[in-house]
Amino acid sequence: MAINFPSNPIINDTVTVGIDTWFWNGITWEVKPATLESKAEMFTNPAFTGTVTGITASMVGLGNVTNESKATMFANPAFTGTATGITKAMVALGNVTNESKATMFASPTFTGTVTSDSITTNNITASGNISISTAPTNTVHATNKKYVDVRSVAMSIALS
Repeated sequence: MAINFPSNPIINDTVTVGIDTWFWNGITWEVKPATLESKAEMFTNPAFTGTVTGITASMVGLGNVTNESKATMFANPAFTGTATGITKAMVALGNVTNESKATMFASPTFTGTVTSDSITTNNITASGNISISTAPTNTVHATNKKYVDVRSVAMSIALS
């Protein structure tokens, strides 16, 4: 079979016929050897260059993986699952009890020191030392023992 070489080739132009590739060396067309490697050498560290077609993610065990970059994946993440192994202390909620507002405020019990100047609530059970620094201005206001003692002495003196 005749090979149809170009009439005005440039150095290193190639023509492939079947498994043979010919190149123009500037003087004549020479056949380029396919390779001088053995099959064992050729497949020791193969380098693939090209596009794979017909293979799906499921075929290689990646059926549940989406084809997106990390930047896209973590731009607006949506968590759909159950977090396990996370404690309330890990998220700075170590002193918080796991109860609803309805349960928490049904019969509240306060321990410690009240630091607010004003508390408005009903049905409080308190333990420990409670400091009330102002005199009551309403008949339902709480007061401290010293206020009651002073008023009792004053009433006793006034009634005697």
